[in-house]
Amino acid sequence: MRLISATVRNYRIHRDTSVNFDPSRTIIGGGNETGKSTFVEAIHRGLFLRSRAVGEIRSSMLPMHAAPAPEVEITMEAGGSRYHLMKRFSGASGTTQLSDGAGSLWRGEEAESRLAALVGVSELQRASKERLQEQWAHLWVWQGQGMQDPSLRDSPLQDRLIRRLQEEGGAVVTQSDTDTGIFRALEQRYREFYTATGMPKAGSELKAAMEARDRSEERRIAADTAYQRLLFAINEVEKAEAESLECSKLGATLRRDHAAVSAGLSKAAELAGAIIRKEADAKLAEAPWKALVEVRERVLELQRDISLHMESLAPLEAMLEDLKRRVSEAAAAYEAAAARSGGAGSSTAMAVNSLECIRSWVALFAAEETHRRMAGLMQQAEGYSISSRALQQELSLLPAVDSGALSLLREALSELERADAGLQAMASGVTVLEGDNSVRIGGKTVSEGESVLLDDAAEIEAGGRFRFMIQPGGGNSLLLARIKSEEARNRFSSLLERYGVGSMQAALEADGRRRDLSADRMTADASLRALDPDGMLRMRFEASGRQLEEARIAASSAAGRSGGIPRPETEADARALLESFESALGEARRKEREEHDLMAASGALFQRLQTELQLKTEESARQRQGLDACRSELERLRQRHGGDEALQEALGRALGDKNEADGALAALQALYRDLQPSQLEKDLERLDRAERLNRQRIQECRECASSQRAVLERDGTDDPSGTLYAATEGARQAEAQYRAVLQRAMATKLLYELFCEEQAEDARRFSRPLADKITSYLRCMFGPGLEAAIDYTGKTFSNIRIQRGGTGSIGFSGLSGGMQEQVSAAVRLSIAELLAEGYGGTLPVVFDDAFTNTDPLRVQLLQRMLDRAASNGLQIIILSCNPGEYASLGASSVSLDGPVRREEGGDGGI
Repeated sequence: MRLISATVRNYRIHRDTSVNFDPSRTIIGGGNETGKSTFVEAIHRGLFLRSRAVGEIRSSMLPMHAAPAPEVEITMEAGGSRYHLMKRFSGASGTTQLSDGAGSLWRGEEAESRLAALVGVSELQRASKERLQEQWAHLWVWQGQGMQDPSLRDSPLQDRLIRRLQEEGGAVVTQSDTDTGIFRALEQRYREFYTATGMPKAGSELKAAMEARDRSEERRIAADTAYQRLLFAINEVEKAEAESLECSKLGATLRRDHAAVSAGLSKAAELAGAIIRKEADAKLAEAPWKALVEVRERVLELQRDISLHMESLAPLEAMLEDLKRRVSEAAAAYEAAAARSGGAGSSTAMAVNSLECIRSWVALFAAEETHRRMAGLMQQAEGYSISSRALQQELSLLPAVDSGALSLLREALSELERADAGLQAMASGVTVLEGDNSVRIGGKTVSEGESVLLDDAAEIEAGGRFRFMIQPGGGNSLLLARIKSEEARNRFSSLLERYGVGSMQAALEADGRRRDLSADRMTADASLRALDPDGMLRMRFEASGRQLEEARIAASSAAGRSGGIPRPETEADARALLESFESALGEARRKEREEHDLMAASGALFQRLQTELQLKTEESARQRQGLDACRSELERLRQRHGGDEALQEALGRALGDKNEADGALAALQALYRDLQPSQLEKDLERLDRAERLNRQRIQECRECASSQRAVLERDGTDDPSGTLYAATEGARQAEAQYRAVLQRAMATKLLYELFCEEQAEDARRFSRPLADKITSYLRCMFGPGLEAAIDYTGKTFSNIRIQRGGTGSIGFSGLSGGMQEQVSAAVRLSIAELLAEGYGGTLPVVFDDAFTNTDPLRVQLLQRMLDRAASNGLQIIILSCNPGEYASLGASSVSLDGPVRREEGGDGGI
């Protein structure tokens, strides 16, 4: 089956849209909201939705503008015949009409039934959007469904595909009745032992043996637990009594150690008090010694400072005298340089005023030249403007004949000539071969040799004696031809009158003159635009006048400041004078810079010497102040301590007292360190903790022994050894029974699984042709290293998988979005190719923006797969917002630029 063309009217945004389909490859392009998906939805509903559908599904088809009911018209080819389908979806009054090339026509229910047989589906009595999309779901990839699993599953086309695969050589090996009986008996036996998930079945012999084994094992474990509990209780009582005795011995030792540590801490406390007292004595002895040491150090320091001050004052005084002389000389040099720099500045100012005067004269000459040039341009522009207005005036007087009018006149004249030719072909002709000028036809005299064309009944007179009535043939046709000729003549005359011309030649002359005048006017306008491209010429002319006046005023003002320099005669003289004065100004400025630099250097030297003099003066004052302060402080210290010898004797006595106090303190500190009081505190803490834990452990041992004796008194009345032996023997017998039943169950399971594996292998052979076709399509994109697989469960196809390069297979859901689109397309094309045999060798496959997640490079490779499908007989129809991506497919292209525009592409298979 192949689509040839389709027309959609009054369907949502479509008013009247038609598309002709290429027999093999068609691309329908257009931007968003141009109605691509709506158009193919209308075709799908034309094929599968009854025209009398009502409710929500019909409401979704109604036009968005005031218009009649939606209509879909489809031309298609099926079974070697061409069919034309016309559906009008007007609710309960909807109509369906189907016809073929042989002249057969079906309407209403008969047409619906015939159409369902052609497309190979069952009629939908109650349609919904979901059920509609199931029709040809393998051929119609709706927008947004390109990544969905394409397996048929419960599709109504499942049986068709299975029959085609059987024809391809994939039929399952037929089982004999005996094999079937054996398998059913084996399956029944397997179900007696196992559930559908392979677990032991409740109530089965296997489950009962397993439960008996588990109960026996539980009794054995309980008996063993009781036996081990008694043994453990005996061992725990003995161990607790022995440990309690050891803890009692350890308690006596810990108490003895605790008393020794406490005595050591008491001795350390006594020594700590004595050390505190001795530290106070040592500090009292150290204070006088430190004070005398500081006095001696200060005396020595003052003596050194006095010597240093005296050594540095002599050269500093000599340096101050030299600096005073140099500062006086630098001040005189700076005053002289400042006077020279001021004279050079005055010369430069006079040169600047003269140069400004010359420059104003140069600017005046330039402004005068610019104004003269702008005046000339204004005169040219006025000439072009006057010429353009004159040409426009002449154009306005011409008849209103243009190319459109000429086209209408030529068309009317051609129609008149065709009408006259048709009239002349039907009219009768009369020629006077010989006469005496007495022959009158229709009241007009006809001379010898003259011919008359009669398009109506006319009377002929000859010599006043003979009268004839000639009636031309043609009947109504002649009358209609005459009427048509007259109408054409009137229309031509009316057009000549409308455009104000008397003939076609006059119209041609008027048009030619209009074109000539228009060309001249365009030339004048172009010249005017060249002179005044932005319309600012007059403003520039007026601005040049203002600039000229400003230049005159500036030149007059500068001449007053220059000291009376005479004005040059020409611009060349002004520029020569400007060059001369610029050179003079440069020389003046160079001289000014030299004098200024000399003044700056003199000033800097003067400032530096002044600063240095001030710093040296301040330094000399500080040295004298320091010397006087050191002498005063040294004298005060000597008077306070009775001189240098008395100070040294006092220092010796203070040092002896200090050494004696430090020795007594060091002896006490040594005794204290030997006792290690911090360690004794830790030992005391450790021993307290050990005594507490030891008492706690004794209590725990007594409680453990008491609790385990209670266990012995409670559980020791029976024979635990005999009970354990009986339980162990029972568990062994239950295990042997379970293994015997398990062996029979495992044998049954093994036979059943082997049988199922054989059936699975048959199913793999059955699905192999479909997998091979999918592989061949995908290899167009991904090369020969790719393999595709699909499972057949005996009822449906599922579990599509892809394997590349010998690696593990990947299920459909594990693929990327773009890969899912490409694999889905390959599966759909493979199914369509297999099913096409039942539809005359071809089927349409529609992809509605189905590759939105596929990158541009893969889209290029994808076209190999689509082209292979078209070469194998399928009709590929692609809808895309970017049709340029499919340019290399070699497909017929159709563009939907708007909802009401009609486009045609390809030859439509005609």
